Amino acid sequence: MHRIIHIASNPGDWVLDSFAGSGTTGAVAHKMGRRWIMVELGDHCHTHIIPRLKKVIDGEDSGGVTEAVGWKGGGGFRYYRLAPSLLERDKWGNWVINKDYNGAMLAEAVCKLEGFQYAPSDAITGSTAIPPSGTSSTSPRPTWATTSSSNSPTR
Repeated sequence: MHRIIHIASNPGDWVLDSFAGSGTTGAVAHKMGRRWIMVELGDHCHTHIIPRLKKVIDGEDSGGVTEAVGWKGGGGFRYYRLAPSLLERDKWGNWVINKDYNGAMLAEAVCKLEGFQYAPSDAITGSTAIPPSGTSSTSPRPTWATTSSSNSPTR
C-alpha cells in the first residue's frame, strides 16, 4: 500500500478507498501525509476502522509504514453516517419515497437535490400576499419564508 500511495499521490493529495475494510488504506495514507476518504457499509467501521485510526492519530499504531515514514502520531478525522436512500422500490418495482424519511428530512433532501440550502424558519416574510388570479383578495396565497434578506430562496 505504501508503494502505491507513494507512486500515485503526493503529500496533501486525496486518497479514496470506497471499500475501507479494516482501514489499511486510510491508516497508511494518514501516516504518509495524504488526506483520505474511506467508505464502508459494514458494522466493522465501528469495531475495526475507528479504533484503528484513533491509535494511528495517538501514535500508538507501530505497525505497517510507521517506521519507514517516521510516524509519531497526529492529525484527526471526521466520521459521517449517511442518511438512507431517499427513494426505494415498492413491491411492484415503482420508485417511492423511503418510509424512513419524515417531512423535515424530505424537505431537506429535496432542497439539497435542487441546489438550495435548507434553512427552515418560523418567521413569516412579507405583510401582504398577492391572490392568485380569479380569487378574492381576502384569501391570501402562501408566501415563501426564508432566512435570507430577499424573498427568494437561498442557493
